[in-house]
Amino acid sequence: MQIRVLSIENKITLIVTAGFTLAAIIVGTYFLRAEKQHVESLLLKQADTLFNQIQEARHWNAGHGGVYARLNAGEKPNPYLYKVFPGKGEPSLVEPEITDLKGRRYALINPALMTREIAAESREHTDIRFHLTSLKLINPDNAPDIFEKKALQSFEQGKKRQFEYVDVAGKPYFRYMAPLQSSVIV
Repeated sequence: MQIRVLSIENKITLIVTAGFTLAAIIVGTYFLRAEKQHVESLLLKQADTLFNQIQEARHWNAGHGGVYARLNAGEKPNPYLYKVFPGKGEPSLVEPEITDLKGRRYALINPALMTREIAAESREHTDIRFHLTSLKLINPDNAPDIFEKKALQSFEQGKKRQFEYVDVAGKPYFRYMAPLQSSVIV
């Protein structure tokens, strides 16, 4: 068996190549991390913006005491309005349904129902999905999933927002949650 000795030129070439390879790996890793942080920053900014727009629309709605929208045939007013407002034993100041002089029916759209309806429109026309949820449910359709439940519990401890990356059927998703401020109809 013969041991092959590398020439000094080959040793230098090997060391330089290894150095450049290591430097490329370090620089590449740095730029990949920087790109990931940049993408995360953009996603958070977009999520914050959407959240703030929803919050402002809810405040606008509540500031007007809710808004009435015409009911289509077969539609019913929001059954949860009576559960939210007023307190037990108090007479209701909320008229969930009114009829105009021509017999057209209108339903009160409170901030929660408005948000739900905008979410349904968004789901139908965009890739953006959002909904309301709570640890203290009024509408059982709003039950939180595991991520949402953990986020809601963190909000009770003062956290301002939560997010995660998930893979659903091979597609990446960015999930974001923040606590909505109460929009009480006055």
